[in-house]
Amino acid sequence: GLEGTGHHAFSSMFTVCEKKNLCEVERKITELTMNFTGGRQNLMHGLFGAVDSGLSFELALATKLALKEVAKRDGDHLYFLGLGRSSSSGMLSYPNFDGKLKPLDHPDLYQFALLAEEAGIDFRVIVLQRNGYDVLKSVERRHFGNEAEPKIMIDNAAVLYTQLALIDPHFYYCIQYEDLVKLKLPSAAKERARLSTF
Repeated sequence: GLEGTGHHAFSSMFTVCEKKNLCEVERKITELTMNFTGGRQNLMHGLFGAVDSGLSFELALATKLALKEVAKRDGDHLYFLGLGRSSSSGMLSYPNFDGKLKPLDHPDLYQFALLAEEAGIDFRVIVLQRNGYDVLKSVERRHFGNEAEPKIMIDNAAVLYTQLALIDPHFYYCIQYEDLVKLKLPSAAKERARLSTF
């Protein structure tokens, strides 16, 4: 999701899922997608990393091959990308860490969806949404960016929206940050069922 939407809380929720062996975090593919070779302030390398490093054919091929390896594994698996808190790749937010071209450093859901489809993987996206005021307060509280941060967040929100518009709506699911805490309540049974079968 957009930086500041609360995806760290989302990650904590799925950590329980991982501990109970109900899902797995796929760190290798996450790091092929975005990777920091020398710290978060330095140029990011990865299929969807810094724009000034370009979209690498080699990285695209490596990502596709990694996806095909995942698709070959026996049995049914549920993998999550971007929730592994990997120090070298972040959580694939919009924008993802700082970098030299921070406003342009974000994943490309559409291109990744094409790679996953070619590899035979059923790729789905869960979009965490939050009101703009709380997003900016979250970013400010953690001392991200400078006075340009609101504009960067607006641009990245537009990028995420545009990418989602290119994907069939059946392949992404939107949930409000405020509704996360309600998922445990009996009244949220319908929402839990929808999320579990998505």
